Amino acid sequence: MTSKLIFHDCCSSRHPKIQYWFWDKELVEKKDFSHQLDLLAEYSDFNTVIITERDGINLYEKNLLPAFSEVVSYAHAKGLKIYLQLWPNGQAHPIKVDKGDAIAYISEHEGAVTNGTVSFTHACTHISNKEVNPHIANCLISAHAFQKMQDGVYAPNTCLDVTQRAIVRNEGETCSVSFSLPELEGYTVYTMVAHYYSYADLFAERMIDDFRDVMDYYRSAGFDGFVLDEMRNLATIPPWRNSTPCERSYGDHFKRYFHEKTGKSLDKTLFEMRYCAKDDEQAKIKAINLYFDLYRHSARRAEDFVAAYNIKHFGDSAFLGLHNTFHNSLHSDEIFMTGCNWWEVPRKYAQTDEDIAFPVRMGLACQAEESLCIDMYYDTTEAAFAEKVMRDAPFGCRTHYHAMNDNRYGINTGTKEFLTNIRAYEQKITLLNAFDPAALPKMELLVVFGFPALCNWYPHKENKTNYELNGALDIQKRANRLWNAGYLNALAPSDAIDDGRITLDADGRFDYCGHKFEKLLYLYPQYAKPVTVEKLRSFLKQNADLRILGRIDRDFFGAAVDSRDFEAVTLEETADIPASLQLSANPIENGCVLADGTVVISSYDSVKNNASENISLEINGHVFEAEYQGVFAVKADESGKIVKIACGGCKSLRRDGRTLFADEAGQDILVSES
Repeated sequence: MTSKLIFHDCCSSRHPKIQYWFWDKELVEKKDFSHQLDLLAEYSDFNTVIITERDGINLYEKNLLPAFSEVVSYAHAKGLKIYLQLWPNGQAHPIKVDKGDAIAYISEHEGAVTNGTVSFTHACTHISNKEVNPHIANCLISAHAFQKMQDGVYAPNTCLDVTQRAIVRNEGETCSVSFSLPELEGYTVYTMVAHYYSYADLFAERMIDDFRDVMDYYRSAGFDGFVLDEMRNLATIPPWRNSTPCERSYGDHFKRYFHEKTGKSLDKTLFEMRYCAKDDEQAKIKAINLYFDLYRHSARRAEDFVAAYNIKHFGDSAFLGLHNTFHNSLHSDEIFMTGCNWWEVPRKYAQTDEDIAFPVRMGLACQAEESLCIDMYYDTTEAAFAEKVMRDAPFGCRTHYHAMNDNRYGINTGTKEFLTNIRAYEQKITLLNAFDPAALPKMELLVVFGFPALCNWYPHKENKTNYELNGALDIQKRANRLWNAGYLNALAPSDAIDDGRITLDADGRFDYCGHKFEKLLYLYPQYAKPVTVEKLRSFLKQNADLRILGRIDRDFFGAAVDSRDFEAVTLEETADIPASLQLSANPIENGCVLADGTVVISSYDSVKNNASENISLEINGHVFEAEYQGVFAVKADESGKIVKIACGGCKSLRRDGRTLFADEAGQDILVSES
C-alpha cells in the first residue's frame, strides 16, 4: 500500500509568543491603547502581551485600574493574553520602610589601638539610587579586638568582643565609632556597621505583602496573570566604579532567618568570614559558605509567592515569569541581587535575557516543565532581532521581544514596519513549535559547577573579587567555549546534585530532571556539601563517566575530604576537555539533532533574501532532500518513515530520490506520513 502525506495546520502553537509593552506617563495620558493592539492583531502572530511600567508610572499608586480594565478587555477581544509585570515596591519609586523591615549593607573598618585609642568613620559607598531608597539608620553590629598575626588571622585566645566599649556617633549616613582601650595597646580593632535603606529586606514579609496587595487590587482588571522580572534586592553600584569591595547584605529579618536555619549568629558569622584564629581556617570556610548559601534564599521567597498566587487564582496553565537573570554573570553582583537562583525559580519555561550563553539556557530548560527556552532580548536594529530568532530556533530557544513603545533601550518592536518584517521569521519558527512536546538538543555532556567554590575564594586572597566571589574560576566561559566548538552541553549548579535533581540511571547515564547525559564534567568541587561529595563517590562506584576540574580537599563546613577517590578522574586546568571525555561534536551546521532524533536546521539568509536553500540529510540510512526557506526539521523512524516534517517555503521534498512534495511557489508545510 502506498503511503501518503498528511498535512497539518502550520500556524497553531500553544506556546506563548511574547511582546513586552512599555507603559509610560505619555502613553497613559494619550489613552491610545487600542491602536497598539490593533497593530499586533493585524500584522503579527504574537499572542501574549506583558505590560511593564516605565517612566512616570507607579502601579502601587493604584490609579491605573480603569485603563487596565479597558486594555485587557480589548486585548481579549483580539485573542491576546495579557499579563501585568510587577516590580518590587520601592525599586523605582520612593517608599517608607521601617528599620525593622529594611535591608542593610555592612561597612567595615579596622585599625590598631595607638596611645590607648582607635576610631573609625563608616559610610556605605555602593547604594545606587539614594533618592529612591534613602538612608534610614546606622547600627554598630560588632567590634572585636585581637592580636593580628596577618590579614584575616589573629593569635589564638586573643579575640575580645569590645562592642559595648564603643562610643557611637551618627551623622546622617556616616557613623563614627571610637574606643578607649588603654589595656589593649597594639591590638587591632575590627568594626562592622549596618547601614539601613528604605527597601524591604527580602527575608521580611513586607515585600510579599506589597505584592499580594497590588495583585489583589489589579486582579479585577481581568489580567491573565502577573509576572516578575529580575526580582532582586536593592541595587548597588558596581564595585569597579571605585576601589573598595561591595558591602555585604544584612537585615534584621535576614539575621533571624539565618539563626533559624543554622543555629548560628549572623553577626558572628560575618566576623568569621573576615577573621579566624591561627590554625582554625575551618571556621572561616564554614562562615563564608553558610552566609552565601542562606543569603541566596532572599529573592526566591518572593518568586515562590508570586508563582503560587498565579496558580491559585489563574490555574495551572498560568504563565509564570519572567527571567531571574539580572547581569547574566555568575561572577558579578548577581549573587547579591538575585541569589543566582536561575535554576530554582518556579517557571514552566526556562526564561533568560540578553542572549545569554546557550549552556545556561539548556540547563534551565532541563528543569523546566516545557523544553523551550524564552530569552528576553532588545537591540537597536531589526536585523539583530531577526538574526537572533533564526539562530536560536533549532536549539529550542524563542525570543521575548523587548519592547513595544521602547524609546530608551532599543527599538520600538510594536510598529507596523517591525511587526510586518519580523512576522516572516516568526512564521517559520512557528513550524517548529508543532514538534510538541518539544525535545532539547541531544547533549552528551552535563556541566556542573560548584556553588560553594564560586562563593569562596579562601585561602587565596588574590582570587577574591570586589563582589566577594572567587574570580579564578572559569565557569560560564568554559561551558560556552565547549558549545561554540560544537560540544553541546547544559550548565547546572551543584544544588541540582544536592537536592536530587541530578541522578544516575540504571544505564549509567546522568539524569537531570528526565534529560539524559552520557558524561558529566564537575567544575570546581572545592567546599562541596557533604551530600555532594558522597554522591560523587557513588557515581564513581557505579562507573559513571565523570571528570572533575579543580581540587577537593575541604567540604562545605571546612572539614577535610579524602581526595584520593577522585584523583583518577581529576583533570588539569588546561586539559583538553573534549579529548579527555571523548566528546562528539554536533554534526549539523546551523542546527542540531534533538534528543528524540529530530534534525532541525534554520537559515536566516534565506528568509532575509526571500530565496530558497537546498538541504540533504541522511537519517537512519535514508536520504532526505529539500528546497526550503527558513527552517527544515525532520523526524523519521528506523525504516525511514516520516514521523513529522516541517519545511518552510517548501518547493520540493524528496526521500531516497523519490519526490514526496513539489510546489514551485513554495509553501510552509507541516506533514506526517500515514
